[in-house]
Amino acid sequence: MSPTASVIDPDKPWFHGSPFALTELRPGSTITRDRALAKAFSHRPSLEQDTREGDAGALRHNGRQEGWLYLVDDVVRDGDVVPVPGSTMGAGQESLTTRPLRVVAIERTTVSADELLSAEEERALRMKLQEPRRRDRRGSGDQATGDGRHRRRLPEHERT
Repeated sequence: MSPTASVIDPDKPWFHGSPFALTELRPGSTITRDRALAKAFSHRPSLEQDTREGDAGALRHNGRQEGWLYLVDDVVRDGDVVPVPGSTMGAGQESLTTRPLRVVAIERTTVSADELLSAEEERALRMKLQEPRRRDRRGSGDQATGDGRHRRRLPEHERT
């Protein structure tokens, strides 16, 4: 990073959520400007569903660990963060750090029932996330059977 690199909007804080006690983030850690998202990340979910729009909707997940919400206690400059490759979050929702950053714990987090995905919601979300892979496979000769399984389409010369 050059000493003349510009600060990325210093008026908006950066957050990190983790189930671990930390004082510094390693390069490759995820940070966000969205406090609620960082809080959800503190529970170590494998799935998140963000239906927030204005005052409606919710941020729900399947994480069940208690954790910590952190405030990044360093100035973040151009080049200190990069977009998360393949993120399913909206553009700019989460970034990866490229250098160590100091953090300060600002809240101990616990999981509440209203933020958890139900088993049905989790199953539906997993199916939705797998859908693009199914489409890719269909284009290469696979065919969906409608029940979550796939059937391989045989080449013309192998059909009987």
